[in-house]
This record gives sequence, structure tokens and C-alpha cells, in this order.
Amino acid sequence: MDVEDKLITNTGILQYENEIILQLYHEDGLLLLARGLGLERIFCEIMKLYCAEHNLVFILGCTDVEQTYFIEQLINDGIDPTPRIITADISIHDRKELYIQGGLFFVTARILTVDLLTDRIPIDLITGLLVYRAHRITDSSPESFIVRLYRHKNKTGFIKGFSDSALDFTRGYNQLECVMKNLFLRNVYLYPRFHVTIRSTFEHCSPDVIELQVSLTLLMTDIQVSLMELINACLQELRSSTAWIDNDILTVDQAILNSFERLIHLQLQPIWNQVSIRTKQLLNDIKTLRLFVLYLTQYDCVTFYNAVQAVFINEKLYGSRGKNIHSSQGSTGSWLYLPAAERLLMNNTNQQSTVTISAPPTVSSSTASAAQRAYAAYSNRTSIS
Repeated sequence: MDVEDKLITNTGILQYENEIILQLYHEDGLLLLARGLGLERIFCEIMKLYCAEHNLVFILGCTDVEQTYFIEQLINDGIDPTPRIITADISIHDRKELYIQGGLFFVTARILTVDLLTDRIPIDLITGLLVYRAHRITDSSPESFIVRLYRHKNKTGFIKGFSDSALDFTRGYNQLECVMKNLFLRNVYLYPRFHVTIRSTFEHCSPDVIELQVSLTLLMTDIQVSLMELINACLQELRSSTAWIDNDILTVDQAILNSFERLIHLQLQPIWNQVSIRTKQLLNDIKTLRLFVLYLTQYDCVTFYNAVQAVFINEKLYGSRGKNIHSSQGSTGSWLYLPAAERLLMNNTNQQSTVTISAPPTVSSSTASAAQRAYAAYSNRTSIS
């Protein structure tokens, strides 16, 4: 039974998964799949095609948890033999015997490197390499060295890379090209969510999405406005303190995005040793304020109150230098002395003070006394704050 027949008889495979598996089986390449579209399922199906003992295939890049997961999935699907895990506990003689028997092997880069260099593995008889999490491959990674050794002595074996982290390929320069060069691959298979095959597959069973929105309270809205004003004040000071950052990036809309720090880092990295202390402090202040914007909706009011208070208390104890954000002398957290910071502190205190604890309508005497003690302790703590 050929590969096409096996996939047709497997009714659990989706249309786009079937297309990807056939492409990878017939032609080596790097699969770059959108996150959440089942890279594990595809990788498991690829493993099934090479589980026979007449193959000698090594799997790189899997964690211990992933190795256990894949083996359990293959056992549940009735695959025999299943991949074997090569660890340092297995003796050199036993490893050589296992390699001669053939099959699929989960192996660490360190063990495989040693076995390849000492000729414990017949490199010319290796069927191929499956590289999981291929986005982690770099010029200096051990997996890159293994692939180089393998391809130097074996020109016919396959190499297949798998990744569902497209974001990692956008970092640095020519990251995708570097990964493909290190894996000796010429083809890349891109499958984003808007791929024609993927869209047509999920259109037949589109889910019913129910979107629930919880509006901010008045105090939370005031706190959010204060945080935005503080971020804008830091950005204005940053524009006047440095000319090395593109002004299009220094906006409030950009500053609250997760990519803001990466964009700033790319522009300042070549001249980081020339950047003033004040500029670096402003970048740290923006990072802190951006975290507060996130904490406002992610944390409860008490946790958020403690986080903000910690910054104010730290400034009073250790950073009482200069109270004007436009002062020529840089100071730690000088945004804390702006009017927006005062409103932030006031609204934050008011929000935390609105928390009340109510006793249940009917409780036992022991439970009631415990609740009263807890309520008294909480009231004392709130009044002290």
C-alpha cells in the first residue's frame, strides 16, 4: 500500500493535512505552519511513514514531554514498532545494536554528534532526519552541525524540517534563509491560516463564535486614561532626548504593542553604547507603564494596587532626585511626579477601597466568628493603606 492509499484510508486526516504530508513525503523541505493548525498531528503522520525497521531515521528537537506524547499517539494508532528514545543510560554497545536494527529514534543532539563523529552510526545507511522546532536552528546550534555531517557523507537521505512559530522567522536578518541553509533545504512550504486549502477545510465546519465583552468600570477607565497620558509624556521626552529613533514608532498606539521594544531594540542596537542613561530610563519607564496597562485588565484590583504602590514606594525610598520630567538631570521614574500619576494613585486607591466582604446569609457560629475576624483584619489593613 503506497502513501496515498494509506492517507485515503485514514479518515481522521483533514484535507490540508493530507496535502502537506504528501508534499513533504515526495519532496524535502521546511514546513512552516500557522500555530494551532495541528503541527503535532502532521508530524505524527510523517513518523508513521518511517516506522518500519528497514528505515533508520533520527528525530531531533523534541522535548521529553513531546517524545512521550508522540509515542503514546503511535501506540494508540496501533503502530509497531514505535520510536525508541536514545539516552545516556544506554551503553555504546547497545546503541550500536539498536542503530543496526533500524527504526525511528528520538535522540539528543549531543549523543548523536558523538555517535556520528566516532562512526558508531553508518551515516551512509541513514534514511533521513526529522527536525522538529526547526526555527531554533542557528549557525552554531548542534543540530546544524549534525545536518552538515550527515549531508557530507550521505547525499541521498532526506531532511525534513517542521515549525509552527512563524514569528521566530521574522527576528534578525534573513532568518528563514539561514535556517534553510543550515538544513540544506531548497523548498519551504508555507501554510498560513488564509491558505486556500485550509480555508476550504474549515468552511465546512465553521464554529459558532460567541464574543463576550466586559466594559471597564469608571475607575478603571480613569486609570487607563492616566496611564496613556503618562506614556505619552515619556514619549514626548524620548523624542527630544534622542534623534536615533523613528518618530513614527514613538506614538502611544505603538508603545502599548508587544512589538514596540523589539522595534526600538533594532534601531538602537548598533549604537546602544552611545545611548544616554536618560533615554534608557525612559524606555524602562514606558515598559513599566505598558505592563500597568496590561495588569489593569488581567489582575484583580488588589493585586494591581500592590503593583502600582510598589513602584511609588520604591521611588520615594530610592529615587527622590528631580521632580520634573523635562529636567536636564535624569531621574528614576520621574513620571511619578506628573499630575496624571497623582490621579493614577488616587483612582487606584479608590478602586481598591471599594472591595467589600459580605458574610453569607446563614452560617454556623464558628464560621461566623471566623468570618468576622477576617473582615476585621481586612478592614484594619485597608484603613492603614
